[in-house]
Amino acid sequence: MNLFLIYQIPQQQPSIDSGLVIANFLLVFVTLALVFVTGYYAWQTRKTVGVMKYQADVMKDEVDVMKNTLFHHILEDIQKEYRSPRMLLAVKSLWDFYRKYGEDKPEDEFVGEYKKRCDKDDKWVLFQKKNKRFEFVEATLHNQRRLVSHFYQHLAVLKEKKILPEDLIYSKWSEADLRIIPKILFPIENYLRAKIHEPKLEPLDKECSLMKLYEHSKNRLERVKPIV
Repeated sequence: MNLFLIYQIPQQQPSIDSGLVIANFLLVFVTLALVFVTGYYAWQTRKTVGVMKYQADVMKDEVDVMKNTLFHHILEDIQKEYRSPRMLLAVKSLWDFYRKYGEDKPEDEFVGEYKKRCDKDDKWVLFQKKNKRFEFVEATLHNQRRLVSHFYQHLAVLKEKKILPEDLIYSKWSEADLRIIPKILFPIENYLRAKIHEPKLEPLDKECSLMKLYEHSKNRLERVKPIV
């Protein structure tokens, strides 16, 4: 074979497929675009989550402020009622009656004396002038007991339903303040349920909300002196 002829044959250069180049370019472009979009979406998601968390924290703070405001409004109304002159007189009258007829005496005897006082007042009211009967009834021991009993039953419901926190309640009403419940209110209430109400009501037990209000106060440190 003629070496000269072999040398003269041009060497065949590999051809570049333009379609393949374009395809590779598009693949790289699409990949970069996907990376960018994914990164942008992740950034936006992180930003949105951050905003939502911030909004949730703000809403929680607002709810806490509203709850505290509500607590203080309720507490203010209750304390205003408790500190009223008529409540002060009612509590004092009940304790005076208890010291005279109930202290160191059987519960039945104390309740019996209460019944005698109520019967006496019921008779005396008939001798009062019509325009004076309201004032007379308002001053009776029975009405004063109802006033105090309904107040503490209301407070017991607020505690039981967790409308007012226990710590807040017992920071204002100590065991000494609530001692009127087992000593005076509880035995008289059960007597009225059994003898007066028609139809008769089931007696209260130690697990009722009124007694729990007192019982839960015994194991707590007294943070303030008794209000009375």
